[in-house]
Amino acid sequence: MTWTMPDLYLKVTRITANGEPHLNFDLSGTKLGRPQTNMGTTPVGSGYEKVLEDVLYQWEEQCRENALSLGSSFSDTLLRQKGARLFELVLPETLQQHLWQFRHEARDLIIECAEPIPWELMFLQDPHSERGDDFLCLRYHLARWLPESNFNTDKKWMPAQVFKMKPLALIQGDRTDLGKAMEESTHLMEGHQAWKPQLIDSNYKAINRALASATYGAWHFVGHGLLGKNSGREMTMLLESGEELTSDILTLGCRSAGKHRPLVFWNCCYSSRSARAFGLHGWPDAFLKHGFGSFIGTLWAVEDGAARTFSLFFYQALAGGSDLGEAMNQARREVRSQGSNDWLAYVLYGDPRARHMGPGQEHPVSDELLQKMLGDPALRGIHKALLEALGVIGEPVPGQVLARFAEVEEVGLPIFIETWQTHLNLDQQRIYPKNSLRRNIQSWTKRGLLDLEQGHQRIVSALLLENHGKDPIN
Repeated sequence: MTWTMPDLYLKVTRITANGEPHLNFDLSGTKLGRPQTNMGTTPVGSGYEKVLEDVLYQWEEQCRENALSLGSSFSDTLLRQKGARLFELVLPETLQQHLWQFRHEARDLIIECAEPIPWELMFLQDPHSERGDDFLCLRYHLARWLPESNFNTDKKWMPAQVFKMKPLALIQGDRTDLGKAMEESTHLMEGHQAWKPQLIDSNYKAINRALASATYGAWHFVGHGLLGKNSGREMTMLLESGEELTSDILTLGCRSAGKHRPLVFWNCCYSSRSARAFGLHGWPDAFLKHGFGSFIGTLWAVEDGAARTFSLFFYQALAGGSDLGEAMNQARREVRSQGSNDWLAYVLYGDPRARHMGPGQEHPVSDELLQKMLGDPALRGIHKALLEALGVIGEPVPGQVLARFAEVEEVGLPIFIETWQTHLNLDQQRIYPKNSLRRNIQSWTKRGLLDLEQGHQRIVSALLLENHGKDPIN
């Protein structure tokens, strides 16, 4: 599926101005009504990252105090004040004004940034008055994404806009003293059987083997997460085997699994933190740079009850048809309503508009496909035999075969038509190049995408016989 720009897209980069480091803010998006626009810069001091890490530590302590003694109303007031101060200190005034202005018009906000900025904790306010609104992650469907420099590959992945939930891989880590963790696992295994959840053995080899199989559409971990005591402070996950799982251990498995653009939800403490403060060199980076479509994690040590509640309502919303952004916010509101401030700890890397493919959504609809094809003279004239075959061979044969040929897991009509037309243009006669098509037929068959015994042969045979006079099977 061709990626489309959200309502607002904020790109944050580090630049040098007058010999001093600054953060530069560029805003674009469909609601802006004009090309990418510079919103100004903010100077960065020498202790900048340490200051932000201290902010996060203080925030976590405030949430713990709320749970122990202060009461939610008093604590919420303090968090709003801290969030408003963070909003004012980090963002240029022009950007503050735009975010305030679009708070009712724009729904989705994606922030591309490598800096350790806790965006979710910012409280939206009018820079020209004392009026406040709400936390940035509730006013907008907020998500983060990686800058191009983090990928270190020939391809920069954009967030997935469609993803599969089945089969769902569940990893149960060490759950000592986590009384609600078993409820979370049970809910996933029994409450979402349509996603075909499968329990993965909780050890290095089994997890890497499952990743390398490239079988799973989504991954969920429940258990303990720890923040390292060394200077790197890398986040580790405790497995039932007693092993400590770090992001670098799964590199090889991630390279295979990423091609399906899976969703990952690491529901444990500190899962969005990493060796570089809480920036992009830990679990989010490990998954997303290998093609994973979305990552959900936490900024601090969340209580197991809040973690269970967030997971339950997040997946319930997804199953009900909500996109990632709405599912995140429904889960946040539920945790918040129960008096816990751990709703602020959850972070989404991805596209807040992304939805999972439910039953009947895995392939393009035949009628819509035919309308697109019939509206294009080149497709209509050259592929007459294929159109006739479509009338004989029903849904979902054409979409399944041709869209997967394009190696697009988020099967959708735009990328299907675009990729098909690209192949047509490779030949001066505007037909599929014979050798290319024959090779791909062999590939489809080996990968199990093309079943010659159930009628698919009539499609490819009709196409090749019309254009080349040869049977594709021989």
